[in-house]
Amino acid sequence: EVQFLNSRGRTGLEQRLLSKGLKLHNFIPQKKLESFLREFYIRPDAANGYAASMLLTFSAWLEQYG
Repeated sequence: EVQFLNSRGRTGLEQRLLSKGLKLHNFIPQKKLESFLREFYIRPDAANGYAASMLLTFSAWLEQYG
């Protein structure tokens, strides 16, 4: 997902996945998400981009409806 590769997209993705108190952390530990994002920015391929997009969607859904 190329929108995550610019500074604005990266900041938004990190806020939605790493901010303290997110419901997402009940399912995926914050440290694991931090590790995933480090790898994503080192090797931003289609598989990692799709995973980042799905994590973002899941996090947003949990905050809205979960």
